[in-house]
Amino acid sequence: VVELDSVRRDFLDLAGHLLLMNGRGQRAWELEDRTPVLGTSWVACWADAAPQAAAAVARAAQGATGHFEGAYRTGRTATLTWWDVLVTPILDSQGHPDRLVAIARDITVRKAAEQALHESETRFRMLADSAPVLIWATDASGACQFVNQPYLAYTGDTLASACGQGWPRAVHPEDARGYRQAWQTAHAQH
Repeated sequence: VVELDSVRRDFLDLAGHLLLMNGRGQRAWELEDRTPVLGTSWVACWADAAPQAAAAVARAAQGATGHFEGAYRTGRTATLTWWDVLVTPILDSQGHPDRLVAIARDITVRKAAEQALHESETRFRMLADSAPVLIWATDASGACQFVNQPYLAYTGDTLASACGQGWPRAVHPEDARGYRQAWQTAHAQH
């Protein structure tokens, strides 16, 4: 559930110029007075995400819904904030786009968590690839999701053939039954 107060609503003309913003937008932009930004390019404020913002505005101006995720730095404190943005048309009495509304939800916390996860996965892969042992990880069905570089070097397998259900080929046939039982026992304990 998204609280309405946590949602920015900006109203745009069909070219993407800012016509009006709600109080949340004014606070998010760290503006004392929103008047100076009215009539300016809403797309330009997105910096690195400006091409995605422009595409979303163009889609909405044609009557469809545009969507993108983008970041920008706020005015006074230059805080980087991430937003999930939908741009939708407001239709006139004939059903043609007349203006646009951009509805943005702050996803800064989610983006920080995604970045932390990515960094953690990168550290794990570096550690696993430098370990002098064979490491592989499977999902609950037994499909291989990861093998380290020593595994590939030792087995001569490729990453593509080891992942999925290919990894059991690396187990010696005499050990396969015992290994499968050990895997099933370990899986049942989790």
